[in-house]
Amino acid sequence: MAKVKIKHGLAFYFDESGENPVQLTAFRTQVIDVSAKEAKRLKSLGAAVDVDEELPLLGRITPLPNTASDEELLAWVSVASRSEIAQAVEDRPELGDRILAARDTIQERMEAQQELLSGISSDIKKAQERAQERAQVEEEEEDLIGEGEEEGEGEGEGEELHDNPDEIVKGNVEAVSKYLSENPDQAQVILDAETRRADALRASGDKRAKVREGVVQAAQAAAAHFASQ
Repeated sequence: MAKVKIKHGLAFYFDESGENPVQLTAFRTQVIDVSAKEAKRLKSLGAAVDVDEELPLLGRITPLPNTASDEELLAWVSVASRSEIAQAVEDRPELGDRILAARDTIQERMEAQQELLSGISSDIKKAQERAQERAQVEEEEEDLIGEGEEEGEGEGEGEELHDNPDEIVKGNVEAVSKYLSENPDQAQVILDAETRRADALRASGDKRAKVREGVVQAAQAAAAHFASQ
Protein backbone atom coordinates (compact mmCIF):
# COMPACT_ATOMS: atom_id res chain seq x y z
CA MET A 1 0.00 0.00 0.00
CA ALA A 2 1.06 3.60 -0.57
CA LYS A 3 -0.03 6.99 0.77
CA VAL A 4 -0.73 9.93 -1.54
CA LYS A 5 -2.13 13.41 -1.11
CA ILE A 6 -5.04 14.49 -3.33
CA LYS A 7 -4.22 17.51 -5.50
CA HIS A 8 -7.50 17.92 -7.42
CA GLY A 9 -10.55 19.49 -5.83
CA LEU A 10 -12.20 16.08 -6.12
CA ALA A 11 -10.84 12.71 -7.25
CA PHE A 12 -12.10 9.15 -7.56
CA TYR A 13 -9.91 6.21 -6.57
CA PHE A 14 -10.23 2.46 -6.06
CA ASP A 15 -9.89 0.71 -2.71
CA GLU A 16 -8.51 -2.71 -3.64
CA SER A 17 -8.07 -4.03 -0.11
CA GLY A 18 -11.19 -6.21 -0.28
CA GLU A 19 -12.28 -9.02 -2.57
CA ASN A 20 -13.71 -6.57 -5.10
CA PRO A 21 -12.37 -3.06 -5.84
CA VAL A 22 -14.57 -0.28 -4.45
CA GLN A 23 -14.64 3.21 -5.95
CA LEU A 24 -14.30 5.99 -3.37
CA THR A 25 -14.10 9.79 -3.39
CA ALA A 26 -11.35 12.00 -1.97
CA PHE A 27 -10.98 15.77 -1.76
CA ARG A 28 -8.05 18.17 -2.14
CA THR A 29 -5.42 17.87 0.66
CA GLN A 30 -6.83 14.50 1.81
CA VAL A 31 -4.23 11.76 2.39
CA ILE A 32 -5.39 8.29 1.31
CA ASP A 33 -4.04 4.72 1.35
CA VAL A 34 -4.03 3.06 -2.06
CA SER A 35 -2.19 0.31 -3.92
CA ALA A 36 1.08 1.17 -5.65
CA LYS A 37 -0.70 0.78 -9.01
CA GLU A 38 -3.50 3.16 -8.00
CA ALA A 39 -0.99 5.67 -6.59
CA LYS A 40 0.83 5.65 -9.93
CA ARG A 41 -2.44 6.15 -11.83
CA LEU A 42 -3.53 9.10 -9.68
CA LYS A 43 -0.13 10.77 -10.01
CA SER A 44 -0.09 10.27 -13.79
CA LEU A 45 -3.44 12.11 -13.98
CA GLY A 46 -2.11 14.94 -11.84
CA ALA A 47 -4.77 14.10 -9.25
CA ALA A 48 -2.34 13.24 -6.43
CA VAL A 49 1.20 13.93 -5.19
CA ASP A 50 3.53 12.53 -2.55
CA VAL A 51 2.31 13.03 1.03
CA ASP A 52 5.12 15.43 1.97
CA GLU A 53 4.73 17.57 -1.16
CA GLU A 54 3.18 21.02 -0.67
CA LEU A 55 0.19 21.57 -2.94
CA PRO A 56 0.48 24.50 -5.35
CA LEU A 57 -1.73 27.50 -4.83
CA LEU A 58 -4.65 27.59 -7.28
CA GLY A 59 -4.89 31.32 -7.68
CA ARG A 60 -5.38 33.62 -4.72
CA ILE A 61 -7.86 32.51 -2.11
CA THR A 62 -10.52 34.97 -1.00
CA PRO A 63 -9.69 36.38 2.47
CA LEU A 64 -11.75 34.92 5.29
CA PRO A 65 -14.33 37.49 6.50
CA ASN A 66 -14.03 38.66 10.09
CA THR A 67 -17.60 37.55 10.73
CA ALA A 68 -17.38 34.23 8.84
CA SER A 69 -20.10 31.74 9.76
CA ASP A 70 -19.27 28.10 10.51
CA GLU A 71 -20.30 27.04 6.99
CA GLU A 72 -18.20 29.80 5.41
CA LEU A 73 -15.25 28.69 7.51
CA LEU A 74 -15.76 25.07 6.42
CA ALA A 75 -15.82 26.10 2.76
CA TRP A 76 -12.69 28.23 3.19
CA VAL A 77 -10.72 25.52 5.03
CA SER A 78 -11.65 22.88 2.43
CA VAL A 79 -9.82 24.80 -0.33
CA ALA A 80 -7.10 26.68 1.59
CA SER A 81 -3.49 25.49 1.56
CA ARG A 82 -1.53 24.82 4.76
CA SER A 83 0.46 28.02 4.31
CA GLU A 84 -2.75 30.05 3.84
CA ILE A 85 -4.25 28.54 6.98
CA ALA A 86 -1.06 29.22 8.94
CA GLN A 87 -1.02 32.83 7.73
CA ALA A 88 -4.68 33.31 8.68
CA VAL A 89 -4.04 32.02 12.22
CA GLU A 90 -0.91 34.14 12.52
CA ASP A 91 -2.92 37.22 11.60
CA ARG A 92 -5.92 36.21 13.74
CA PRO A 93 -4.91 33.69 16.46
CA GLU A 94 -8.51 33.29 17.61
CA LEU A 95 -9.22 31.38 14.38
CA GLY A 96 -7.00 28.48 15.43
CA ASP A 97 -9.59 26.53 17.44
CA ARG A 98 -12.35 27.19 14.91
CA ILE A 99 -10.20 25.96 12.04
CA LEU A 100 -9.31 22.79 13.95
CA ALA A 101 -13.02 22.20 14.59
CA ALA A 102 -13.74 22.79 10.89
CA ARG A 103 -11.05 20.27 9.97
CA ASP A 104 -12.67 17.65 12.21
CA THR A 105 -16.09 18.34 10.70
CA ILE A 106 -14.73 17.99 7.16
CA GLN A 107 -13.03 14.74 8.10
CA GLU A 108 -16.26 13.36 9.58
CA ARG A 109 -18.16 14.25 6.42
CA MET A 110 -15.52 12.58 4.26
CA GLU A 111 -15.64 9.41 6.36
CA ALA A 112 -19.43 9.33 6.19
CA GLN A 113 -19.33 9.73 2.41
CA GLN A 114 -16.70 6.99 2.07
CA GLU A 115 -18.85 4.65 4.15
CA LEU A 116 -21.85 5.44 1.97
CA LEU A 117 -20.00 4.93 -1.30
CA SER A 118 -18.32 1.70 -0.20
CA GLY A 119 -21.68 -0.03 0.17
CA ILE A 120 -23.45 1.08 -2.98
CA SER A 121 -22.14 -1.59 -5.37
CA SER A 122 -24.46 -4.33 -4.13
CA ASP A 123 -27.33 -1.84 -3.78
CA ILE A 124 -26.88 -0.74 -7.39
CA LYS A 125 -26.86 -4.32 -8.65
CA LYS A 126 -30.10 -5.12 -6.81
CA ALA A 127 -31.67 -1.86 -8.01
CA GLN A 128 -30.74 -2.67 -11.60
CA GLU A 129 -32.36 -6.08 -11.31
CA ARG A 130 -35.53 -4.53 -9.89
CA ALA A 131 -35.50 -1.89 -12.65
CA GLN A 132 -35.27 -4.57 -15.33
CA GLU A 133 -38.16 -6.48 -13.79
CA ARG A 134 -40.25 -3.31 -13.56
CA ALA A 135 -39.43 -2.36 -17.14
CA GLN A 136 -40.55 -5.76 -18.35
CA VAL A 137 -43.85 -5.49 -16.46
CA GLU A 138 -44.45 -1.97 -17.77
CA GLU A 139 -43.71 -3.09 -21.33
CA GLU A 140 -46.26 -5.87 -21.04
CA GLU A 141 -48.84 -3.45 -19.66
CA GLU A 142 -48.19 -0.92 -22.44
CA ASP A 143 -48.91 -3.61 -25.04
CA LEU A 144 -52.44 -3.69 -23.67
CA ILE A 145 -52.93 0.08 -23.87
CA GLY A 146 -54.02 1.97 -26.97
CA GLU A 147 -51.38 3.53 -29.21
CA GLY A 148 -52.47 7.09 -28.46
CA GLU A 149 -52.33 6.65 -24.70
CA GLU A 150 -48.95 4.97 -24.96
CA GLU A 151 -47.52 7.96 -26.84
CA GLY A 152 -48.96 10.36 -24.25
CA GLU A 153 -47.27 8.48 -21.42
CA GLY A 154 -44.00 8.56 -23.29
CA GLU A 155 -44.13 12.35 -23.47
CA GLY A 156 -44.88 12.63 -19.77
CA GLU A 157 -42.00 10.36 -18.85
CA GLY A 158 -39.65 12.41 -20.99
CA GLU A 159 -40.58 15.55 -19.10
CA GLU A 160 -40.06 13.89 -15.74
CA LEU A 161 -36.59 12.69 -16.75
CA HIS A 162 -35.49 16.12 -17.98
CA ASP A 163 -33.51 16.87 -14.81
CA ASN A 164 -32.86 13.28 -13.75
CA PRO A 165 -29.08 13.16 -13.06
CA ASP A 166 -28.90 9.50 -14.10
CA GLU A 167 -30.35 10.47 -17.48
CA ILE A 168 -28.08 13.51 -17.83
CA VAL A 169 -24.87 11.47 -17.40
CA LYS A 170 -25.97 9.17 -20.21
CA GLY A 171 -24.96 12.02 -22.52
CA ASN A 172 -21.43 12.68 -23.73
CA VAL A 173 -18.94 14.74 -21.73
CA GLU A 174 -19.77 17.90 -23.68
CA ALA A 175 -23.49 17.58 -22.88
CA VAL A 176 -22.84 16.91 -19.19
CA SER A 177 -20.40 19.84 -19.02
CA LYS A 178 -23.00 22.14 -20.59
CA TYR A 179 -25.57 21.09 -17.99
CA LEU A 180 -23.09 21.71 -15.15
CA SER A 181 -22.21 25.14 -16.52
CA GLU A 182 -25.90 26.04 -16.34
CA ASN A 183 -26.51 24.26 -13.01
CA PRO A 184 -23.27 24.53 -10.96
CA ASP A 185 -25.13 23.70 -7.74
CA GLN A 186 -25.69 20.18 -9.11
CA ALA A 187 -21.96 19.31 -9.26
CA GLN A 188 -22.01 16.67 -6.49
CA VAL A 189 -25.33 15.22 -7.69
CA ILE A 190 -23.92 14.75 -11.19
CA LEU A 191 -20.69 13.23 -9.82
CA ASP A 192 -22.74 10.74 -7.82
CA ALA A 193 -24.77 9.88 -10.92
CA GLU A 194 -21.57 9.49 -12.98
CA THR A 195 -20.26 7.05 -10.36
CA ARG A 196 -23.49 5.07 -10.52
CA ARG A 197 -23.26 5.02 -14.32
CA ALA A 198 -19.74 3.59 -14.25
CA ASP A 199 -20.61 1.05 -11.56
CA ALA A 200 -23.69 -0.05 -13.48
CA LEU A 201 -21.71 -0.54 -16.68
CA ARG A 202 -19.07 -2.59 -14.86
CA ALA A 203 -21.76 -4.66 -13.16
CA SER A 204 -23.28 -5.40 -16.56
CA GLY A 205 -19.96 -6.72 -17.88
CA ASP A 206 -18.14 -3.66 -19.21
CA LYS A 207 -14.91 -4.05 -17.20
CA ARG A 208 -13.33 -0.99 -18.86
CA ALA A 209 -16.10 1.37 -17.76
CA LYS A 210 -14.97 4.15 -15.44
CA VAL A 211 -15.83 7.64 -14.27
CA ARG A 212 -15.01 10.04 -17.09
CA GLU A 213 -12.25 12.53 -16.26
CA GLY A 214 -13.97 15.18 -18.37
CA VAL A 215 -17.07 14.96 -16.19
CA VAL A 216 -14.96 15.14 -13.01
CA GLN A 217 -13.15 18.25 -14.28
CA ALA A 218 -16.42 19.89 -15.32
CA ALA A 219 -17.90 19.17 -11.89
CA GLN A 220 -14.83 20.61 -10.17
CA ALA A 221 -15.12 23.79 -12.21
CA ALA A 222 -18.85 24.03 -11.51
CA ALA A 223 -18.35 23.47 -7.77
CA ALA A 224 -15.64 26.12 -7.64
CA HIS A 225 -17.84 28.59 -9.52
CA PHE A 226 -20.81 27.89 -7.23
CA ALA A 227 -18.65 28.29 -4.12
CA SER A 228 -17.39 31.68 -5.34
CA GLN A 229 -20.90 33.08 -5.81
